[in-house]
Amino acid sequence: MSDSHHSSAIVNIPNGLNRLMGDSVLYRQMLELFAGDLHHSIQKIRDAYSAGDATLLRYEAHSLKGAAANLSVEQLSEIAYDLEQHGKNRTLDMVGPGMDSLQAAAAELTNYIKTVDWPAITREP
Repeated sequence: MSDSHHSSAIVNIPNGLNRLMGDSVLYRQMLELFAGDLHHSIQKIRDAYSAGDATLLRYEAHSLKGAAANLSVEQLSEIAYDLEQHGKNRTLDMVGPGMDSLQAAAAELTNYIKTVDWPAITREP
């Protein structure tokens, strides 16, 4: 499978498939479940931000970062990492743009999953 064919700034499909020993059906299901739960995860981060709770923001961003990284959803993982660092450093005044980026990346992921040619991924050696 060619990286240029099935990889994007949003998701690194070859890496994600490697993590699941090439099981594209399971990988797609896990991505869809992850994307379906993103609104809830983002809301928890947003609530922590609104409450001015840097510790909770750090915790929630860390959880999202790890889940995204495990599925090779690199763009979201990187944004969540930045938010986690703002929580750690208690620089909540810097979180607003990151929240906007997180929301945009979640929408991009949802759209991207719908456009992937999953049967082509399954057929490739």
